[in-house]
Amino acid sequence: ILLGVLMALASLIRSNGWLLPVTLGFTQAVEAVRRRPLAGVNPGSVGRAVGGRWVAALPYLAFAAVAAPWQIVFPEGETTHFGYFRSLSPGMVMGNLHYYLELPADFFQPLPEGTRLLVFGASVPFAVRGAMHRRGTDYPLMGYAAFTVLLYVMWPIPQGLRMLFPVLPFYVSFALSGLERCCMARSGFDGRLWRTLCAGPVVALAVLFATCSAWRGLANMRAHRQDSTGPHTAASREMLGFISRETPPDSVIV
Repeated sequence: ILLGVLMALASLIRSNGWLLPVTLGFTQAVEAVRRRPLAGVNPGSVGRAVGGRWVAALPYLAFAAVAAPWQIVFPEGETTHFGYFRSLSPGMVMGNLHYYLELPADFFQPLPEGTRLLVFGASVPFAVRGAMHRRGTDYPLMGYAAFTVLLYVMWPIPQGLRMLFPVLPFYVSFALSGLERCCMARSGFDGRLWRTLCAGPVVALAVLFATCSAWRGLANMRAHRQDSTGPHTAASREMLGFISRETPPDSVIV
């Protein structure tokens, strides 16, 4: 029950929290298949294994009990309307797929723009190897990441890097696991040298990220913590000042 309530609360923070019960169902289905011989698996047996017990259904019932009334009483804005999918086309899906395949490269923002894609591309083989090594235990993470990317690919409006933050830690974890497997592939002096060469880029990236974060934090403190984006830019402040001076207090700005 607590799991269902927590998933519902997560969906109230952001609507892609609805992927959590989908991931839970995927995990339960995989567990049901793994407990049975492959020859005896059929849709009916999987359905009975997953939904035949009230215990397995309790998280979904708790999720619906919390999320459904909220959606009925407080209908959300247009960002969650399924009507957006009416404009979806195969070309848009392929464009989104290409966009999201390259988007994680922006995670390496401290690096020059041309280098980000190279570093991200170099990390992909390690992430694949790490995922393959941990597929027997971490398939729920892989399922959630796959469902998340699939949702964004199918969503007609491209989103920014911030939308991938829920799955980027999993990618980094798999990449480090794959790198660790490569580092442990040799022994003796060659192995120590190989491990040093493997760990060098990771340490360099960590130092670079820490240095850039410290530099930006220092610059922010020097600017008296004043944000220079959005409504805090000089143009925005000037426009707000003009509206305050030149328009009556009861006027409506369209």
